[in-house]
Amino acid sequence: MTAEERAALIDRLAPLIIEERRKAAEQNPKRPPWYMMNIAHPVMGWLYNQYLAKLGEVSPPGDACRTRFELSLLHPAALKKLAEHYKIQ
Repeated sequence: MTAEERAALIDRLAPLIIEERRKAAEQNPKRPPWYMMNIAHPVMGWLYNQYLAKLGEVSPPGDACRTRFELSLLHPAALKKLAEHYKIQ
């Protein structure tokens, strides 16, 4: 998978994951929305801040940015499995 293909797949997966998260929150409003990674962990927080700095983010990022960050850390094989889950070619 080339860097361009990886970036395109991440861009296609992020909205689908956000939508799935939204639906899960609607089904059980007492349960907090989920993320794939805990950025409260010192290393994950540092990686997230580095990611935001690379993008030039100056304000708190939204769910789309957070989800793209999480996906960017995954191995291409994991991204392919997510694509299968969401039925992306």
